[in-house]
Amino acid sequence: MPETRLVSWGLAVLTALGTSSCSLLVPEGSGAPIGASRRAGNSIATLLQTLESRVPELHRRPENDRYRLSLVLHPLDGGAPKVVVIARGLRSSDYIHAARLIADDGRLLWFHAHENAAYDYRAGRLLLGDEVPPGGPLGPMSMSRIVPPKEWQEPTDRFGTQYKRPALIRESPGGKPLRLQGPESVLLTYRSTRGLYGTMVLARVAEDGRILWTMDTDLQDVEQILPGTETMAVIGKKLPKVPDEVRGPALVIVNLETGAAHPHSLWM
Repeated sequence: MPETRLVSWGLAVLTALGTSSCSLLVPEGSGAPIGASRRAGNSIATLLQTLESRVPELHRRPENDRYRLSLVLHPLDGGAPKVVVIARGLRSSDYIHAARLIADDGRLLWFHAHENAAYDYRAGRLLLGDEVPPGGPLGPMSMSRIVPPKEWQEPTDRFGTQYKRPALIRESPGGKPLRLQGPESVLLTYRSTRGLYGTMVLARVAEDGRILWTMDTDLQDVEQILPGTETMAVIGKKLPKVPDEVRGPALVIVNLETGAAHPHSLWM
């Protein structure tokens, strides 16, 4: 019977796959960021969750999914990111409501994943369990609060109607505008006219009004601003370049002296 031969052929294929190097597992997904990113030494740190490969199910049960949790460090100089695996085989419920970066005390980046942990970014060493120093971070735990982008921006009418929604980048949340030296200048942010709502543009403006450089981040929805005196990081959703492109999370690191930008996808 044709049906019998078809079944036998199917069983033979399954047997061959099972005894060969081929795999019937669903491949792992792309990693996605969890919570806010933070500065840590000479990097921008992000927690990343990745759905691990799994056996396919006729009726998928999310409680059977397992995740790998990692710490990703993007160097401020634009170098390749470093991925540090924290744990494997976790259920989403093991970490999803508690995972967060906590503090940077100048040597250790403190965070909570499925448990309290720290990363010694000078020695390049992950500290878990009994290796975590007692007492917690030495500095303030201010990193646990996500600062909205608007707290880093001071609306300004200094430039008239030349720019759309102009604002100066502040040195601290709700603080004074950031002052850069050599030459003395400020950082201006405004919206471009591209897309439905435009994208975030940065410009370094000298005291005499000269534009030293401009840089379009290509980010439509800005979620985080992480300023500094030498570099600035902006995180948000990138403007799609082609139709139907998914607006994935992106990180843009900007050199404040030259305006050179280093964009990174936060889907890994």
